[in-house]
This record gives sequence, structure tokens and C-alpha cells, in this order.
Amino acid sequence: MKSSGAIKERPRFFVIVVLLLGVLVVNELLVRAGTVQGVAFMLLPIFALLGFAFALRPYATLWLYIAVNYYILGLTRYVDLKGGMLMMGFSVLLLVVLFVSQWLGKVEWRRGFNQLTLYWTIWFVYCTVLAFLPSAHFDAWMIAINLYAFIPLLLVFAVPIIFRRYRDLKIFLFVFSLLTLTAVCKALWQKTVGFDTAEKIFLYQEGGASTHIIWSGTRYFSFFTDAANFGSGMVFSMVVFSIASVYVRGWLRFYYLAVAVAAAYGFGLSGTRSAVIVPFVGYALYILTTKNKRILLAGVVTLAILFGFFKFTHIGDGNVMIYRIRSAFNPTEDASFQVRLENQERLRRVMADKPFGVGLGLGGGKASRFDDTAVTSWIATDSWYVMVWVETGAVGAVLYLVLHALILGVGAWRIMFRIRDPQLKGLLGALLAGAGGMMAGCYANEIMNFPNGPMVYICEAFVFAGCWYDRELAARKQKELSHGDEA
Repeated sequence: MKSSGAIKERPRFFVIVVLLLGVLVVNELLVRAGTVQGVAFMLLPIFALLGFAFALRPYATLWLYIAVNYYILGLTRYVDLKGGMLMMGFSVLLLVVLFVSQWLGKVEWRRGFNQLTLYWTIWFVYCTVLAFLPSAHFDAWMIAINLYAFIPLLLVFAVPIIFRRYRDLKIFLFVFSLLTLTAVCKALWQKTVGFDTAEKIFLYQEGGASTHIIWSGTRYFSFFTDAANFGSGMVFSMVVFSIASVYVRGWLRFYYLAVAVAAAYGFGLSGTRSAVIVPFVGYALYILTTKNKRILLAGVVTLAILFGFFKFTHIGDGNVMIYRIRSAFNPTEDASFQVRLENQERLRRVMADKPFGVGLGLGGGKASRFDDTAVTSWIATDSWYVMVWVETGAVGAVLYLVLHALILGVGAWRIMFRIRDPQLKGLLGALLAGAGGMMAGCYANEIMNFPNGPMVYICEAFVFAGCWYDRELAARKQKELSHGDEA
């Protein structure tokens, strides 16, 4: 029989052997492969522990996903990372964590199955079929389907399952507000302190200055890919938080109103005139969902006055910001808009015999990475919808528009007729208004990249999960009433 001392010593021996082998491997990697690979190997145990910890907590994983989504493309400006591929890996991790959690506790899968999931499943299936087009390039398809269909389907399925309580919706709004403020602060830093080295490389070596330093001034882009995405993201936040401020109380009301004002200022810093359509459509959609005649009348009158101010007057033209916004209301007088129309006409001739498109990832300049002989590689798409048309064809473009019309229409119907709690109705209306505005903005720019796209899909998911929150609130009120009767 072995002594207890020998048994205790054996684990220590194995630990020492493993540590010595690890040191030898790290030393070999440092000498032969370089510092990055050696350090990466040393960090593997930490990553493994973090992965295991998050596997036990899908709730924490989704919050981390939201944060990483907001900053990932800004980070790639400073670190040599493939942001899109990293987010795809993170998306797969989130899906795995969701399934692993089934063995650790009960998962209410039924929450993830609704009309929104059906719509995005249809689109995912269509995009999957496009991989078999003769002109398709598999590497381009693998990269493009991530943002086109995989991430939207994942988020609209996972959000209702993981964010099960009404409180989670409120926390999301607060986290979203913090993310918005960091974006505004970064743009303000660019304006007051200046661009850092990485941003100067983007501007002066990669050609960004041609669209960001123009006659009317500098267009700031924060940690977004460009000013168009930054500006669209800020008016998205402005719509959401200006409406949400009406339905919360106390300090949070003033805070959300301040966030909306800060986001509007960020929009001004971006100099993105085309994003002005986002608040117009967003507020119009919100007005319709309220079913309040006074709000409807006041909203219509306000929007009409603003439209008339920018379209038919020249008041404030001396202010660069007002002048740029006003030019969006007179596109026929804008040279860049005419260039877009010319590009669309050229694409129309190319797409005449391609009802299913040229293949995912093969539209616009990015196509040159995979096929520099493709005609579409040297014609700018400029717009998210034009890109969808080029890459998925007329069939895909129609399907995409129909599905999004259904998302907005059914989402509005749910808010108007299925949600009873006034505060929940207002907050969901704010999220739907922001998402609807962004979908309108897609005509002008390719704005559904990171971080805007996933944030829109999360807003949609909350809207379609609203009935669950409404039942929770109704049950809570019923419980309070029953306790009151007993007292």
C-alpha cells in the first residue's frame, strides 16, 4: 500500500513537469516564431479559463459581445486584427455557449422562435443558396454572410432567450447610452486635440482625407470606420434616447435627454448629411405607433415644418452644419449624388442578366480582394441597398426589402395592439423607431456594418420579445394587487 505522502507528492510532480514543458515551449516559440506567438501561448490558459467561465454564463457573454461589437473596428485601426472574422468567431462562441448552457440549466428555447426569427431564417437560407452561384467566391461568401445573415439570425434568436427580464431591456438602454457617449467623446477628442497616428494613416496614407477633410471642414469619425457610419450611428442613438426619455422618470429622464443631445452633436461633428433621413423616418414611425391623436398631429406638424425649413428656405446657410444638412434635401443639386446615380446606371447594365447577383462579398471595391477582373469591383455601390442588389440580385433585393417591411410593420403592430404596459410600449417604440430610421438610411450609405448593424438587430429582437416582458409586468402587477387585497 502506498503511503499518503507519496500520493500527495504525485500531483505536485505532474504540475512541475507541465510547467517545465510549458517554459520550454514558450522559450522555443520566442526564439523561433517571435514574441507575439510566445506571449499568445502563455495566455492560452487564461483564455481557456475565461472561455469556461463564459460558457457557464451566456448572460455575461452576450453583454461582452455587445461591447466588443461597438469597439472592434475602431480597435483594428491600432491592432492588426481581422475585425469581421473575430466577430464571426465571437458569434460562433455565443451560439456554442447558448447550447452548452442547456446542460447546465433550463433554456427557454421557445422565446427565440417568433416571426422575426422566421424572417431572418428565410434570408439566411437565400444567402446560403447563393454560395452555389457560378460566379460566387467561397472566401468572399464566408466573410460576407457573417453580417448579411448569420449575425442577424443569431442575435434575434439569442437576445429573447438570454435577456429574459424586462430589467434587461432597461439595462441594454443604459449600456447603449454609455457606448454612445464614448463615441461622442472620441469624436470631440479628435476635434479638440487632433487625430492620433493611426487615424492620420487612415486619412493621409489610405485616402480617407478625400472624403473626411473637405471644403466645408473636417468630418470626424470617432472610432467608427468612417464619418458616414459614425453620423448614422449617432442619429440612431438620438432617436432612441430622445423618445426613451419621455418614458422614464427622475434623473434617468434628464440623462437620456442629455445623451440624445450629445448624439445630435456627434452627428453634427460627422458632417454626414445623408443620415438626416434617419430621424425623419424614425420619428414618423414612432408617431404612428403611439396611436395618440395629439402626438400624431404635433409630430406631423413638426416634421412638416422641419422639412419645409430645410427644403424651401435658405435660413442659416452661413452655418456649415445647416448648409450640409440642407443639401441632402436638394440632391439634384449635389454633384456626389449625381455620381451615385451614374454608378447605379452602370451597375444596372451589368446586372441585367444577373437576377441572383454576382455573389456575396463581390460588390464594390472589396471585390478586388477576390476577383480584380470583376466589373463590379471598380464600380462603387455607395449604398447598403445597392450593395444588396449587386451581390444578391434583383430577387434578393426584393426579398430583403419585403422582409424588412414585414419586420417594421409587424413590429409596429405588436407595439400598437399587443403591448399593454405604457412604459414598455414607449421604450419598444423608441427601439423600433431607431431601427426603422436606420433601414431608411441604408439607401444613402453602407451603414449596417459593425457596430450599427448588430445594434439594430438587437433592437428588433427586443421589439419582438416585448410580449414576454408585457406578461412579466402584468404578472407583477397582479401579484401586487393580490398582496394588497390580503393586507
